[in-house]
Amino acid sequence: MGASSGADCSAKLAMQHPDIYKTAGPIDGDFKADSTLWKGHGAEQAANSPDKLISTSKADVKMLATAGGGSSYEVDLVNKWVHSAVSPTSVEYYEQPGGKHKTVDFAKMIPMALEWLTKNLTGPQTDS
Repeated sequence: MGASSGADCSAKLAMQHPDIYKTAGPIDGDFKADSTLWKGHGAEQAANSPDKLISTSKADVKMLATAGGGSSYEVDLVNKWVHSAVSPTSVEYYEQPGGKHKTVDFAKMIPMALEWLTKNLTGPQTDS
């Protein structure tokens, strides 16, 4: 789980490493790998950008993507990303009423996101 740029990382890691991460909780992500450090590395940037991965991923993972409902830009951006997912990757959507792209609003989504993760993760298995 991560917020803002951390949301992008949580989504990317789940899609790239489904053997390790079965779920992810991207909170208010923009889903773009947009650092100036990518200059000259277009192929690597595309290979690591959640906005590209979501429509090509073959990862069997579940994600809960959230957006702050106080920003139509954020809602539209996250909804577009959610609706770009292809099976077997599945993404549920939650909109924080009146939320904005602020830490105080991210914090309000954490309890609900943790409940979602608990319902969507399998507990530890014994070796026997």
